[in-house]
Amino acid sequence: LGSICLAIAEEATQSKFGFIGKINTKGLQDLAISDPGWEACTITDTTGHNKQASNFKLHGIYGRVLLDGKGFFVNDPSHHPDSIGLPAGHPALTSFLGVPLFHEGKAIGMVALGNREFGYTPYQLEIVEALATPIVEAFNRKRAEDALRQSREDLDRAQEIGQIGSWRMDVVENVLIWSSENYRIFGIPENTPLTYETFLAAIHPADREYVDARWQAALAGEPYDIEHRIIANGKTKWVREKAYLELDDAGN
Repeated sequence: LGSICLAIAEEATQSKFGFIGKINTKGLQDLAISDPGWEACTITDTTGHNKQASNFKLHGIYGRVLLDGKGFFVNDPSHHPDSIGLPAGHPALTSFLGVPLFHEGKAIGMVALGNREFGYTPYQLEIVEALATPIVEAFNRKRAEDALRQSREDLDRAQEIGQIGSWRMDVVENVLIWSSENYRIFGIPENTPLTYETFLAAIHPADREYVDARWQAALAGEPYDIEHRIIANGKTKWVREKAYLELDDAGN
């Protein structure tokens, strides 16, 4: 995701290379750096790779972007007051543009671009400042998706350990959604499309009429907390089921 965002910023500003970094406790951690930047860079880190270290101190001209909390560009970086020079092996820097990334009013990282032919102008700065918000939104959305996936994995693991499945029944559309453990309990291949009739078919024939009656009563407002048998992979199992009804504003 970082590489995609960086490629867009580079193309929009005709930059030769750049990086996107986020602030952490050690300084600035690179999330993405363009291939031309790596190809031109012969700096060797402690792991022996021809890449920069994963964390940079907040100093120099890119540090100024974050310390001031605003974007700027310079077309003669070596003579900028904050210039600290370039480490051996770093590609030559003929021009620089940096824009901070903000979340909830706090600088959390930056986009840095370099070596636009004939230098940068306020127009390129405006472009990257406009890109900053959607870049942050994209990262936040990705983090939220990752957190949701992790939460689902944790829930699935907890259900597997406890042998407790969960389910949701859309009574209007007749669509039944099971957790992974529910599929395991019932011995039905995961992701098999389910309906109320699919569920009834898995119930022990001697208990089917009873379960159906209790479910219809539950839809009328009675509690649904029952025990019954199912046939799973040719074996009889006892299960306990509970349901909590969700109603619309009209009480349906």
